[in-house]
Formats: sequence, structure tokens, C-alpha cells
Amino acid sequence: MVFNFVGMAGAYFIAVVLENVDRGIFIERTRWFLDSDDILQGLAKAVVFGLALSLISCYQGFYARGGAKGWASPRPRAVVGSFITVLVLDYFLTDIWLILFGRIHK
Repeated sequence: MVFNFVGMAGAYFIAVVLENVDRGIFIERTRWFLDSDDILQGLAKAVVFGLALSLISCYQGFYARGGAKGWASPRPRAVVGSFITVLVLDYFLTDIWLILFGRIHK
């Protein structure tokens, strides 16, 4: 939710302050584009991504051997594994969300 807020605040600043868009038009268009379903989907994905990243990092850290020097090898694996996992999960979670709730915006 923090990133959602920061993104919206940044969009507001760019549009209203820098591009001189009327603030009422910006808010109305934002309300027209933004749906509560989008916020719920973002929150659900955040929970799943956080769980996946925590599990990957804990797994890699648990099986690290050799003290501080031993952590140098699993760390890149944890980062790369996390990036790939987020991309794959994002694809499948979006697909599942659209199947369950059946809304495709055109």
C-alpha cells in the first residue's frame, strides 16, 4: 500500500504540478481508471510475493555453510531465484485472478 500511495502521489505531482492538469480532472480520471479490484489484486499479490521471497531467502540462508564467506554463494542464488519467482508468480496469479473473477478490461 505504501508503494501504491507513493505512485499515486508521484502521478499527482507530475500531472497537476508539472503538467498543469486540473486537479479535479486528475482525480476523476484516476477514480475512473482505478478499481477496487485492482487494489485487492495488488494486496493479494503482495502477500504471496512476500511469502515466496521469505521462503526462498530463508531456505538459501539456512543451507549456507562456511560462516560469513559461505553466505557469498547462496546470496546471488536467493536474489536471482526471487526475481524469477516473482515474474512467474505474477503471470500465474494474474491468470488465476482473471479466471476466478472473470473481468478482463478492454
